[in-house]
Order: sequence, then C-alpha cells, then structure tokens
Amino acid sequence: MKLYLDDVRNPPDASWTLARNIREAQRLVEANKGQITNMSLDHDLGICYCRPCAFSSGEEPCQDDNGAVICDCTCHVEEPSGLDFLKSINETGNWPTFPPTVHSANPVGGPRMTFYIKDFGNYETT
Repeated sequence: MKLYLDDVRNPPDASWTLARNIREAQRLVEANKGQITNMSLDHDLGICYCRPCAFSSGEEPCQDDNGAVICDCTCHVEEPSGLDFLKSINETGNWPTFPPTVHSANPVGGPRMTFYIKDFGNYETT
C-alpha cells in the first residue's frame, strides 16, 4: 500500500491511498501494519479549525472559500502537521518499507520532515 497524506492535493495516480489529515493516516497505518511500502507527505494539513464552530449547527462558517477565518471566536488551532505524523509513526515503529518522500511546499516544514526521516527512519544511506 502507498499512503499519500495531503489536505488539498490529490495523489499522482490511483495506486496511492489518500489521507486528508493525520487521524485518517494513523488509522490507515494501524489497519495496514507492515503493508505500507511508500508514503508521500505534506507538512501543512489545514490552516485551522474551530472547535465550537465544528460542533455548531453549521449555519455560520468558520472560514471563507479561501480558508480565511471569518468567525469572531478565539479558539482556532492548527491541524497537526506531517511532522506530527512522522513522530507518531516513529513512536509506533510503523515506518514504511521505503523512506517517505516529502512533497510539501512549506520552506521550513518540508526540510524539517526530511531531516526527521533521515534521523529517525532507520533507513540505510548510501
């Protein structure tokens, strides 16, 4: 199985299984232990969400179509990142067969993920 983690982009082809957030990705990893060969990961997995707005009737949106916060509450938090996902698979030891690739455009987060994979992934380097 090949896992593609991204909140916006779609996988390059149908051979990849898509997860839009780390909760979905963690469930897929747990359900497919030892069967994940490849991972392609994004860093930023959603600008933010609002807990009260998420549990409201949905009449007042928390974000506009561009993702800008438009509600007046002060409880917005960022979704966990691709780096958080890497930390979770490191804790459980559920690394894929091959080193994960990072397809993030985040100029800081993407390289941090790449370094994390090199430091903790236990893959041989040539």
